[in-house]
Amino acid sequence: MLPVGGGLWSDTVVVYERMAPLAPAAADPEQAAMMRANPGTAYLLLTAMADLAPGDWMVQNAANSNVGRMVIRFAREMGLHTANIVRRHEVTGLLKEDGADAVIVDDGKTDVAEAVARAVGAAPKIAFDAVGGRATATLSAAVASRGTVVVYGLLSGEDSMLNARDLVFRDVSVRGFWLADWYDTATSEDMRGLHGFLERKLVNGVIHSPVEARYDLGHIREAVAHAARGGRNGKIILTG
Repeated sequence: MLPVGGGLWSDTVVVYERMAPLAPAAADPEQAAMMRANPGTAYLLLTAMADLAPGDWMVQNAANSNVGRMVIRFAREMGLHTANIVRRHEVTGLLKEDGADAVIVDDGKTDVAEAVARAVGAAPKIAFDAVGGRATATLSAAVASRGTVVVYGLLSGEDSMLNARDLVFRDVSVRGFWLADWYDTATSEDMRGLHGFLERKLVNGVIHSPVEARYDLGHIREAVAHAARGGRNGKIILTG
């Protein structure tokens, strides 16, 4: 298992042995290669960003992304409830199968905060934002007063926006999260705890990422172009 954020689109990578623990013996190599980045982010969003207890609700956008689906699966096992924002009706069934409690389709006309309130009954404590731009403001309006929006991606390519009324009058907080930064500051005990959790979930099948296509490194341009397409339903794998 190579280090996160180490520049791994390479034919050869040299690392210290202690930084590359063995993958679980029973794991599929492709699934093991995807074990840490998205699933690790999902787990830490749920456990390191707020003090959540069984029965609590959270809301997220880009819920049909790999991180989003892992958040749903892990939350279900932890007794947490998820309200999930997507842009396509056809992914609703997949998220329900993962354990989503509510799926909200944002068609650009939807009042997301109102839809979340109807689905949840009480505003969630925390929101996970993979989009940035206006989506950050949308989530800030959907969380409870003194709630938290965690921005971990910028799929929109735009700087995050926040409504002043949520910041001033409702004391909503905005935080950032990036997995490589977490690894830079985590203790060895924290890393062992995360890896142990991910390995168990990989072996028992909770962590399983769909693959849409595989490319060798000689077709890296095609692979990156494919990864950038909208509407993908799986990961793009580089096979060496």
